[in-house]
Amino acid sequence: MLLLDGGSSNDYEVGCRAIFAPGRAEEKEGMWMYGWDQSSWFANQSDDNRNNIIKNLYYAIPCVDNNGHYMFHGRRGTTRYRGTFDTFTYRAETGYGNQQETIKKLWNGDFATPHEWVHHNFTDDQVFNGLHNAASSLIFVGEDKIYFIATDGYIHGYVRYNGTWLGVSPTYAAKMKYGQEVNVPGGQVQAKSDLVASPDGRTLLYIGVDGYIHGFDIIDIWDYRHIPGFMMRQMLWQGLRAECGLIYPANDRVYYIARQGDGTLRVHGFLRSFGAWSLVSPSRSAEDNFAAGDTGQRVMAQFQPAGAPRPTSAHPGTTAPGCLVYDSSTPIHRLYYRTQNGWLAYYEVIDPIRYRYVPCPGNFLLHSHHLAILGKLAVHGNRVYFVSHDLDTGYDIHTRQDRVNCLIDHGGGVWNLISLSYSAQHFYGQSMSGQANSGFDGEIAVSPDGKLIAYFGLPFSFVCLFRNIDGERYKYEGTYPARSRKGDNSLHFRDNDIFYTDRWTEHFIHQLKFEEYFCTNPAVVDFP
Repeated sequence: MLLLDGGSSNDYEVGCRAIFAPGRAEEKEGMWMYGWDQSSWFANQSDDNRNNIIKNLYYAIPCVDNNGHYMFHGRRGTTRYRGTFDTFTYRAETGYGNQQETIKKLWNGDFATPHEWVHHNFTDDQVFNGLHNAASSLIFVGEDKIYFIATDGYIHGYVRYNGTWLGVSPTYAAKMKYGQEVNVPGGQVQAKSDLVASPDGRTLLYIGVDGYIHGFDIIDIWDYRHIPGFMMRQMLWQGLRAECGLIYPANDRVYYIARQGDGTLRVHGFLRSFGAWSLVSPSRSAEDNFAAGDTGQRVMAQFQPAGAPRPTSAHPGTTAPGCLVYDSSTPIHRLYYRTQNGWLAYYEVIDPIRYRYVPCPGNFLLHSHHLAILGKLAVHGNRVYFVSHDLDTGYDIHTRQDRVNCLIDHGGGVWNLISLSYSAQHFYGQSMSGQANSGFDGEIAVSPDGKLIAYFGLPFSFVCLFRNIDGERYKYEGTYPARSRKGDNSLHFRDNDIFYTDRWTEHFIHQLKFEEYFCTNPAVVDFP
């Protein structure tokens, strides 16, 4: 909070000859012999200067500090300066030095600059005691809880308590209350990836460095109990290890990409019925229920999902692990995944235990255009967005082309492919060479209304945006290097804001808000 410091309202001058009550018996040297107090200095400015000062402070303070404010005096006693004004009191709304109209215009937004995407350090701006330790798998649980995998490999986060965000660690909360030790043999297992939460906000799960799934019961915002080896015994019996792609789409089901005992990758999961969890295998279910009439439903005929990046991967050139996306917007729900050869496949969820395998009909479009999906999938309605690699450009960092594309399901097995980059070039003259190439991690996110598609662009991993104009036309909104910070994971929309983290350098939570950017206001730029 900034406040102009006030002075007195006695009859004296300022400067090297300042005299208190000149000509009177109590005459003595004034205490302001070297200048005015701040309020008197302000009151002594010209009317134009006073208006400009108010506007400058109104915009410059939040430019420097997102939580900063300027508290302005409505009425204040001042030091009289001979010959300039005849009152010892400055009034903002009546009397001498009236700034009432300027203040009204500020509050009405008459001097506001256009809205744009503005970067915020959420950790420093919003969290009272937040540490710079966020690494990956940022998730929001309800309106009052944020969790992530921290730089120490354990689960940390922030909780909103009495209107203030505070740091919390489920890992160390479980240690303190339940004696579930950390950093000791047999203690809590560190997280490798894929922190997720149940829709009811009562459970956290993650893939541990041991290849099994662990988690926490959320008792309340301060109370957490560690879940060691969630369904671990059943996974051991089946010879399964969790590879990547862990999702928790409903309170009664969990899916993940597993590495089986024979080294192959398949989609597996767990179902809860009458309070008990059991195993489910969509790939095996498809064969058991539908292979009699369709040999393509056999497990060996199904495309394997992509797993964690490995030097011997069938699809080189990506740092992104495989992913699963559950789509509940269709009459028959779908469980999408990226295949090892960079195509798209999904399971139709007939019911919790029956699944039908579908190699996406749009794959022939990827094949004909020599494209391979790189990283995550972002589904909105009948559209599946992804970053794809142009196989003709190779994998050299200086020549490769990785662009945002979209497969659209029109029903009846009819799909079409749209290149967002080419659409922006064709309809709006935005050259593809002027659009940022995507990063190798293939991070992508779609806004809740489906109007914005975000990704990390090279060379500095800044957030880049496309705008969906009418379903066929996409406009490139550009990058935000001047106001953004680089990131590499957890890119997603939360309401109308964009959040992400950077696991390698700064380790705080980044937030982009579409709002007025105070630093570019003319009152800041043109009036120093």
